[in-house]
Amino acid sequence: FGSSILDILIMLRPAEEWRTIFAETLPRLSAQFALGVHETLRLLRGCLSLFEVLSALGFEWREASDAVRSFSQDFLFEACSSGSMHQSDAPTVVEGVLRGGASLLCADSHGRVAAHVAVTAGSPMLNRVLRDAPVALLAFDYRGKTALELLA
Repeated sequence: FGSSILDILIMLRPAEEWRTIFAETLPRLSAQFALGVHETLRLLRGCLSLFEVLSALGFEWREASDAVRSFSQDFLFEACSSGSMHQSDAPTVVEGVLRGGASLLCADSHGRVAAHVAVTAGSPMLNRVLRDAPVALLAFDYRGKTALELLA
């Protein structure tokens, strides 16, 4: 992806690294709140995205996790609308934004899912979207069109 805010928001990091990042941030929070966060973070294992960590932390972190999810969803639509992305980048981009909270079946303000956007743009993302969510071809946009109809 290059070095950008996207890298920070959807990069997978080991749970230990997230514990360190949060430990540096938590002194600014109340002691009782920070204790709950430390306890939850101790339970996490493997490589996680920021969205996954924030979601694991519970309701108090909902606004932050929703913001990361929204950014990931916007980036998914942006990536699908780009016809210039190289085919080999698509799997990495899709995995990153999905782990960042995006959904291949979430519609934009026009009722289009990622498959509609990828078909319209002639994006190499289409193959990856269809592999992960083939039902996306059958989703209707607000004009009553499916991505499958747009392909024809």
